[in-house]
Amino acid sequence: MPSLCCYSTQAELKTLLEPLGQIVFTDEHLNASTCTLAQGCDTVCAFVTDTLNRDVLCKLAKQGIRHIALRTSGYDHVDLSAADEFKLIVTHVPAYSPQAIAEHAAALTLMLSHKLQQSLRHQAHLDFRLSGLLGFNLHQKTVGVIGAGSIGACYVNIMKGFGAKLIAYDPYPKPDLDVEYTSLSKLFEQSDVVSLHCPLTSKNRYLINTHNLQKMKPNAILINTARGGLVDTKALLYALDHNLLAGAGLDVYEFEKGVFFESLTNLKDPLLNALLAKDNVVITPHQAFFTQEALENVADIVTDNIQSFWQGIAKNTVEKSRH
Repeated sequence: MPSLCCYSTQAELKTLLEPLGQIVFTDEHLNASTCTLAQGCDTVCAFVTDTLNRDVLCKLAKQGIRHIALRTSGYDHVDLSAADEFKLIVTHVPAYSPQAIAEHAAALTLMLSHKLQQSLRHQAHLDFRLSGLLGFNLHQKTVGVIGAGSIGACYVNIMKGFGAKLIAYDPYPKPDLDVEYTSLSKLFEQSDVVSLHCPLTSKNRYLINTHNLQKMKPNAILINTARGGLVDTKALLYALDHNLLAGAGLDVYEFEKGVFFESLTNLKDPLLNALLAKDNVVITPHQAFFTQEALENVADIVTDNIQSFWQGIAKNTVEKSRH
């Protein structure tokens, strides 16, 4: 019977994947030294924290692995050229519970627009004064959405509920979405809130860079629940330090590997330390996807991808040409 090794397994996910049958569950991350845990399996189920570079994929292929089943929609952490070379099928979850991610982006937006981060920090010191807590309404503000796919569309609808004006940039605009499409440059210039909902590719890495940050309003806020590599952290810190940007809400971070999803005794990353020290930055540890509904949705799609592969059917495959 085909078997599966599931790496970086959240406890909440185990019961959802158990119906697949013969599974090796481990909370270890997949890397060159943990490849042997998948010995005897033909499928590996991997998460965003797992290493899927050429070395790892080569070792997995030599062990008899034929299928990499990602539990993520993004696949920028996979060396797709190596996967092709070693004849490994890579599948992903193209869309799951977009509401979970969009609602989290909305929560980060409200945390910043109403200065809830500062309020909570003040209260921790029994300071209940309103000094420094003046926020702003989302009503009639311009919210710019970069990436108007399923998640971006959900965020658009949530923000419409607040009475905001929505504009969007997407290379493949959807005519049925009630939003004004505009150029990327105009979106940066006009938006009071900029929210990222696009995949990370070689073309848009560091989309949020010094040049584009300078286009933004100094009272604007940035939201990123997509991929950390979309934002140049050094450029973001410069913009925050020099009052070129009012705040940032981040559920992802370009150097999150080895930090997010872990319990640390100390943090050696000076950039993340600098972000965490700021009252106008809200950081959550890549948890936007972590709702009951989203996990169930992910498990259903991953299960279908794996069972289809075992039956000789390719579903939701990722190919080098798509990266």
